[in-house]
Amino acid sequence: RSTWGNIRGIMLLRVLVLRLVEKLWFQAFIVFLVVIDIISFFIEMDSSTRDAIGPRSFIWFEISVSSVFVLELIAKLFAYRLGYFRIASNWVDSFIIIITALAAVLSAISFYAENDSLKHVSDLSSGSLLVRLVRILRIFRIFRLYKIHELLKRIPAESEKGNLTPNQRVLDILTRLKNSLLASGELFDHVNVTEVEWVISVIKGNLLGVVIMGSTDKDDQAYIDEFAMPPAAGQERSLQLSSRRESSVSHQHLPVFMPASRTLSPAVSTTRPLLPEHIARHRKSITGSQSDVSKVSVRSQTSHASLAALGVHVSEQAVAMLEQSWNLWKFDVFAFAEKTNDQPMVVMGLFLFRQFGLCERFFIDEQVLVNFLKKMEDSYPRTNPYHNNVHGTDVTQTLMCLLTSLDLVVELDPLYIMACIVGAIIHDCHHVGYNNNFLINTKHQLAIRYNDRSVLENHSLAMAFELLTRKEKSIEEDPEACNIFSELTDDQQTRIRALLIHMVLHTDMTTHFAMIGTFEARELKGISLNDEDDLKLILSMLLHFADISNPAKPYEISSRWSKNVMDEFRKQGRAERELGLRVSLFMDPDGGEKEANRCQHAFIEFFVEPMVALLGRMVDTLKPAHSDKMKAIREHLESNKQHAAAKRRPTAVTLGIGVSGANAINSVPDVVATPQRSTGTPQRKRMSDSSAKDRIDELPDDL
Repeated sequence: RSTWGNIRGIMLLRVLVLRLVEKLWFQAFIVFLVVIDIISFFIEMDSSTRDAIGPRSFIWFEISVSSVFVLELIAKLFAYRLGYFRIASNWVDSFIIIITALAAVLSAISFYAENDSLKHVSDLSSGSLLVRLVRILRIFRIFRLYKIHELLKRIPAESEKGNLTPNQRVLDILTRLKNSLLASGELFDHVNVTEVEWVISVIKGNLLGVVIMGSTDKDDQAYIDEFAMPPAAGQERSLQLSSRRESSVSHQHLPVFMPASRTLSPAVSTTRPLLPEHIARHRKSITGSQSDVSKVSVRSQTSHASLAALGVHVSEQAVAMLEQSWNLWKFDVFAFAEKTNDQPMVVMGLFLFRQFGLCERFFIDEQVLVNFLKKMEDSYPRTNPYHNNVHGTDVTQTLMCLLTSLDLVVELDPLYIMACIVGAIIHDCHHVGYNNNFLINTKHQLAIRYNDRSVLENHSLAMAFELLTRKEKSIEEDPEACNIFSELTDDQQTRIRALLIHMVLHTDMTTHFAMIGTFEARELKGISLNDEDDLKLILSMLLHFADISNPAKPYEISSRWSKNVMDEFRKQGRAERELGLRVSLFMDPDGGEKEANRCQHAFIEFFVEPMVALLGRMVDTLKPAHSDKMKAIREHLESNKQHAAAKRRPTAVTLGIGVSGANAINSVPDVVATPQRSTGTPQRKRMSDSSAKDRIDELPDDL
């Protein structure tokens, strides 16, 4: 017990000394002595001045100052221990202090030896060897002038401490914590200095939310690098045109999707949306029982006849399927597309608008709505194996299924319910069938227009808002009218536009980890649907999850989506081979079923599973009575993962893209990771020229 008391006393003394040496006045005092010492050094260089003042005075002054510097060094070593030498400049400073102290001692020895005060060292002064050495060593005092620079940097930092940004404040606290750890030693052995320094480096590098791999497998990291990270500014991309073909590559093989004469919609307003007004009657329905959608809607019946009156001709079976299972997780969108004569988006969109009474609420003419939905559905190229109108319909149904089954829809302003439906419908409109990386590396006009940032997502938003910002009159005056937002107030248009932009841009897979990091940070303060920023984040996460949720659907549905996405990948692989590009990871046109299963398994493990876990925590916090609703999603996800794992090829490369996120291939900057990872990209085999005859499937120009 007495031993522990002694140790604790030493540690507390060490902390007190640490606080002393970190005081601004203490460092200012040291700098003052450094300046005086340097001035005395140059005065002493003048022999006449030195003789007039007296050599003895200079020697004793030098010894006094050097003693203070040595005490400073001892205090810092006592406070920081060996951790003091983690900083390279401290090595230099310690060396200078020791050398100048040694020079002071030798100077005194030399002086007294020459004056016969020290007979036993008189031989050292022979030939003035000691004098020359002393003069050389004393020059090192000049190098301590860098202390002035350190002080000048700290003074404004101290004066502005009250005006620090949150990041700067956190870094300041962590730095002081690191110093305390260095001083306290065993008292805080559960946290080491290396971990704190790692946290500081993550914050400085703005890497919160970036995936930290738990595996050192370079193939695992290569997958994350290529499929989910944004390109670094100015970073040289690995996908480059081969030098022998660079001059021959042109856009003649690539589709043109926007006429040059067409103008883009105005820039998004920076006005912060107002907090939505929650419907009073909805709050009464927040119970532990199954949510009744009729409580939050003013429904009109969707029938075969009512659809036909609007020019939408579908079978009665399609209408019945919607009525019975539109909000079920197992909804078969492929069967629905067949029953609707390949117009599932129009029927689904119209049904949902009626289901939630949005046309009545926002004075939307149903014919205008049908016109809008038809234009959106036609903007999804049927030639895309994956990013087609069925995918858009699936994401819309999945999002609304989540909102209703988890009882979140009762909390939403009707304007935001409409934003969710419209956002899901437009999120991949005018998709070109190739991912962002392909457009960037071929310098496509869309990549140039949107500066390589979320190219396809920005394009979808711009094309959709061209329709949603048209100045048009009634349907009688313009039969092609399609602006469903025309009757919204300016405030409502500002709010819904801001939310749609936020939601659709976050369907870009390069925002995946940043979005997760943001949500986890907000979890610490407590997430709430009454907070506007939290609400926007939650809705964006739900749309993003709906977009990548295919692996969590029943196997019969999930497997079809997996096949479709691999077909689209291989289509891009053929295009890359034709243009002389390196074929992207898992886009080999000759890849088989085992490669697709590797893609599926990895996509589930790295993207979908963490997102499901995150949504599970969100539901536990916001709607604990509905936590069991996530069970079916987890079960389907685990079943599909096991199925893919059983069929994937046993190989070192065990990673790929899953059934969604086909838009996500991008390169990545180096990140701070624990443990240290390799940033290299696995070398890929050069494709043979035997398939060079394969051409890019061209799309119609009017898209």
